[in-house]
Amino acid sequence: MAVPVLNIPTQELNKKPRPYLKVKSLQRWLDDLPTANTTLSTQQLLQQLRTINRSRYPAHERILLLDTLRPTARELLIQLKTQLKNPQLPLGRKQKEAADTIQEILEELAAGYKSVVSQFAMYDTRKESDDMLLREAIYNSLQFLARQLVESYLVYAPEPYDTWRELHQLYNYSEQLGMHNLPVDDPYPDYMLPVAYTIELVYKRILLLSLAAPYHLMQNEAEEIYHLMGSWTDECRILPVINKKVENEFVFDLATDAPPRYIGRNMDWQPVNGKMLDIKGVRLRIDNFLQQFLRHETIEEVHTHIEIQTRDMLIRLAQSLEGNLVRKSDRRSGDGNVRIAVGINPAHYTISGSAEFTPEMDELRLNGQHNIQPSMFANAYKEALNKDRIHSHHDYTTYSWKQNNTSLTGSALNCSLDNENQPVKVGELVAYCAENKVSQKWKVGLIRWVKFQKESGIDMGVMNLSHTAVPVAIKAIKGTGKGTDYFRSLMIPKQVSINQTRSLVVPATLFDVNSVLAVNLKNRFFYIKLTRQILSTRSFAQFEFDVLEGANS
Repeated sequence: MAVPVLNIPTQELNKKPRPYLKVKSLQRWLDDLPTANTTLSTQQLLQQLRTINRSRYPAHERILLLDTLRPTARELLIQLKTQLKNPQLPLGRKQKEAADTIQEILEELAAGYKSVVSQFAMYDTRKESDDMLLREAIYNSLQFLARQLVESYLVYAPEPYDTWRELHQLYNYSEQLGMHNLPVDDPYPDYMLPVAYTIELVYKRILLLSLAAPYHLMQNEAEEIYHLMGSWTDECRILPVINKKVENEFVFDLATDAPPRYIGRNMDWQPVNGKMLDIKGVRLRIDNFLQQFLRHETIEEVHTHIEIQTRDMLIRLAQSLEGNLVRKSDRRSGDGNVRIAVGINPAHYTISGSAEFTPEMDELRLNGQHNIQPSMFANAYKEALNKDRIHSHHDYTTYSWKQNNTSLTGSALNCSLDNENQPVKVGELVAYCAENKVSQKWKVGLIRWVKFQKESGIDMGVMNLSHTAVPVAIKAIKGTGKGTDYFRSLMIPKQVSINQTRSLVVPATLFDVNSVLAVNLKNRFFYIKLTRQILSTRSFAQFEFDVLEGANS
């Protein structure tokens, strides 16, 4: 049986720890922690963890000490995570410190339980009680290693080195011992789940999260999907790869420091100890959820923003689980820098040539003489002027990014971390153009993935949506979003023809299929009905639409 090779702190072999901690004395120490001061408490807790992990304790005593520390560590982690609930990316100094501290605590907790695993693994024979403690140690090692990955994904940081290899080795060892699917008593789970807590559950859950392409997820979605997958692990099976020739499957190699990957047709893969994930059941669960949602969708029914966000997240998740994120087009080296405007409003402003956004006054000019009595025109004029003024107090900025490579479907960009004011968010709309061609038409794209690297700065992938767009103003007059004021929007493509199918990019969750919108092009005004959602993120949505009868031309 292969004993797992794990990264654990070096311990002094010839000296006992001083003081030699017992559970009661450690609990008294925890009771005296200044928990009102999160920074000081985490520093002291980390120091205590490091001391224990680098001291020589018997496995039975070590696991008791770690179990005693877990509740306090959990509370401090929760407090630290509140500082990262909706972080501005790239992280500011204080948020970066909180993220680093979270990783340090998780790393030390994982190291402690890995030490217990290594100690028990060296026993020639074990008692039944030893096997129970070994199972608990493997479970908690996996739990904290997996949590390190989740916390990295939430801030788009690189995966901690060697974490995947240790996850694979720990699970493989538990499977050889036949304890991977035995229940573990976990009094402090990160989520309450309607299933038994097992080593297999923890392992499958992080495997399934990796299939969702975490660096492509919207902000905080990694947490939501990690939770969601906890209830679906029974629908996932880990199968051995007997024939190394696999196609159109998610596979992984237990001998590598890498998550599962999708192997398409004619892709080379030579594993040392290959495994395959059967996720047909997970796909079916997602499909059933979406069908149930769509079955209740009627013209009259208006869904909440949370329901729409959940539906759209599951649609994107379903696409990821089909392996659709595999690159399908060749890339070539980039040529110089590009300017980008991030967000619908900055993109609209940039594409319009910095034109003033005055939709209320434009509508009044187009329709006012026909629809408003002369005695009421002065009040209407004043109201339109006041509404338009709220759009005049924004300074929309473009940023310079280096283009690493490009293809027909998008570009890979890079920017230094020095400028913390550059907004970066997966799922955000961007307008972009080569710096030496800013006078020409701007392309419209979507930030598809983000990854922060300490050495190279921010790496970002932009998926191309259109080579051109028309800036317009829109407001809903029927359906979801009815009663709103005007919003900036982009119409794709630029050619405006009532008989031509085209799409509209609008702010996220404000409108939905069957919403009727007024479209204001400054010199033209007409009505449309949203017919099909093409794309949705937490920042914007893209819809096909029909122009309604009687539209002004």
